[in-house]
Amino acid sequence: MRLTYQNYKRTTEGINQNRSQTTSVLSLDAKLINDWLGETEVKAEAYDSNTSSEDRNTETDLQRHSIEARNIFSWLAFSKNQRLYSYYKRQKEEGPAALNSVDWSERLELAFGKALSSSTRYTSRNLEAINQQHRTTRFRSWLEHRLYDSLTTRVHYSLQQNKHSAGHGNEWEQGILLDYTKKLPLKSSLSLGYSHSSGNTRQFNMDNRQGVNDELMAVKLSANILRNIDIIESSIVVYSQDRSILYEKNIDYEVVSIPGGRTELLFFRSNLSSAIALNDVLSIDYAFLTNRSIKYRTTTDGVSAQLTMWQQRLNVYFSYSQTDQELLSGVLDTAPLVEARNFLAGAEVRLEKHDFGVRYSYLDSTLSTDRSIHGFWHYTTGYRRGTLILRWENTYTVSQQNASTISVASDQLKTNVMMFHIDYKRIFNRILKMELTVTITIFAGMKMISRKSHSKQSLKRLFTS
Repeated sequence: MRLTYQNYKRTTEGINQNRSQTTSVLSLDAKLINDWLGETEVKAEAYDSNTSSEDRNTETDLQRHSIEARNIFSWLAFSKNQRLYSYYKRQKEEGPAALNSVDWSERLELAFGKALSSSTRYTSRNLEAINQQHRTTRFRSWLEHRLYDSLTTRVHYSLQQNKHSAGHGNEWEQGILLDYTKKLPLKSSLSLGYSHSSGNTRQFNMDNRQGVNDELMAVKLSANILRNIDIIESSIVVYSQDRSILYEKNIDYEVVSIPGGRTELLFFRSNLSSAIALNDVLSIDYAFLTNRSIKYRTTTDGVSAQLTMWQQRLNVYFSYSQTDQELLSGVLDTAPLVEARNFLAGAEVRLEKHDFGVRYSYLDSTLSTDRSIHGFWHYTTGYRRGTLILRWENTYTVSQQNASTISVASDQLKTNVMMFHIDYKRIFNRILKMELTVTITIFAGMKMISRKSHSKQSLKRLFTS
């Protein structure tokens, strides 16, 4: 058992908005190993944070209390270890969002000899926010058979039920996956795959507006796109991952609409003084528009191939998938059903100190047509008793809004983002754990939007960051 108390203060200065955050955390961790119960871990935490902004004269308090437990119970059957994983977490938050949640999951993994195995999982999540309630339960099960080390066959079935303040819905899905691997000379291998899934979704909504709470996003240089379409821009609220910091629009981030009814967040702009860094994880709340009451079928097919040569020094791969949705009942009064074709191909080379490669992707859907090409080069070497890492990445993307979307204009968005990253790490004293880390990231980008309306007028905008 371990009892920990932390108190620290973090300040951000030199930008348009100066922040000061004081945080205290009291946590309890306990672990118990018992022949009857298995391995059990329990964790309780009391979190208190105060964030103030001098320029805007604002102050935000956040208190959060949580308790969670994990248990792994295993036993021997069919000469194999069988396992049952259990998880429970309850969290109550008082602050800007007042978010309370209860999570519970059970996962049973069974092995019937060397070739046959299965897994069954049940998850439940209850979420309560201001004027919102959302409950999701999901059941998923799969059965897998392995023929030697070459052919793997898996069948799966899943069922999900959603209940929220504006209505309820359910969906089920079933599918099959085939994966064949062939060993080749020169320590190489060839993998071929095929997948098929189909299922139905039914929605009963009293209102065509739905809310999303605590959607997590890892910040990238570009393509920081929210999951849903037709998002109401004024409803977007961005927090830090622990929801202790409330970020502000047009200071820490910008919101832009891109082809296909999607919404993107921009962080690295010359006109922003963002306290958000690359690879930070954000928690985002928003509302989006959806159809009231409909039922539709979704079918997805996919094929893939991968050639690995010379102990994974060369890797060539491609994949293709297509998704079709068919309306069974109801009216599409807001969001259209999706038909999509997705193609991906690339190659990577891994040497002793160098890694480089290129990837091309193409997505043609009901909403938009997207093309992108991504190239990278990584270099790792020892330098003055330390480790030096150099990384260069470049991504060029073209997105075209399709005419099938409900809009009087057809937008084409072109972006090009380049990043150069230098990371140096050196350990001076292992006993005292003295370590020096220096990180420098340089990035540049260009974006151009071409808008063609029915009157054939066009507007172009170009900027760099």
